[in-house]
Amino acid sequence: MRLAAAWLLALAALTCASPPPDDRCAVSIEAVDPDSGRPVPVLLRVSDGQGRVVAVPGLLDRGIGLDDKHAAHRWSVLPGRRTARLPRERLTFEAFRGLETEIHRVEADLGGLEKSEVRLAPRRFTAAAARGWRHANTHLHLQKITREESDRYLLEVRPTIAVEPDEG
Repeated sequence: MRLAAAWLLALAALTCASPPPDDRCAVSIEAVDPDSGRPVPVLLRVSDGQGRVVAVPGLLDRGIGLDDKHAAHRWSVLPGRRTARLPRERLTFEAFRGLETEIHRVEADLGGLEKSEVRLAPRRFTAAAARGWRHANTHLHLQKITREESDRYLLEVRPTIAVEPDEG
């Protein structure tokens, strides 16, 4: 009986062991309002030193339902703080929120790092909503995706295109 328990314990230890190290860094990515410091959802693009887009696992592709070569595929939705495993190299993180913010760029050298943090703070340059203007997202590419993808898209993308009047 003790021998069987020992074998089970050894098997559990092997199956629960940490994965072997890889060439990726665990990067915590967050966007905040630069004035209040509150977390905000943004559209995010990550690129390598040659300008090639680096996919961020787990984030929604902004171009879902569009042709494969559409420029919207270069952007992902960052609905809040997320941690993703990205290549251990110098990367450029870019974020914006709606038509009222400038693109904020942050460079991070992830070479040799196990973990890192990136904080983006797109600055608002106008307050259209305070002057009565409203944002809308009336794109029809939702017809080309599943109901589940559509629901996720509408929940995650909408806050990235509209900056409410009471924010900032």
